[in-house]
Amino acid sequence: MKLKTLVVEEKIAINKDDIITFEKGLYGFESIKNYIIIDNQENPFKWLHATDDEVCFVILDPRHVDESYDFEVDDQMLHFLGADETTEFLLFCIVVIPEEIKDMTINLKSPIIINKSNNKAIQLILDEEQYAVKHKIVSEIMKGT
Repeated sequence: MKLKTLVVEEKIAINKDDIITFEKGLYGFESIKNYIIIDNQENPFKWLHATDDEVCFVILDPRHVDESYDFEVDDQMLHFLGADETTEFLLFCIVVIPEEIKDMTINLKSPIIINKSNNKAIQLILDEEQYAVKHKIVSEIMKGT
């Protein structure tokens, strides 16, 4: 299957096994269920691109901006994702890149969890108060360089 993307000029080939399914969608985009991750080899940012719509998000593993980023996932959520004690997950948060790059933010309050074995995914809203919806990240990234 070939996909015309918003981030790469030519159509890219995607394997059905690479499609990530959000049964509940993403907040604000509940009707869009299937996405792929387009890797950017030059930096830690990636794109979460819908396969059936022209919707694309910049995503980043939140541990790039906060090494101690951590939260609990309850048993019900683990069951929903088809997880067991050996399951490996991918973890991302959505990044907003405005015109002024210095104002770039990451939504640490609503992480995306992907079960690597079956590509089932969900976006959570955390109760933890220490995580912000608009956490500025340019200064955090600059610390790591």
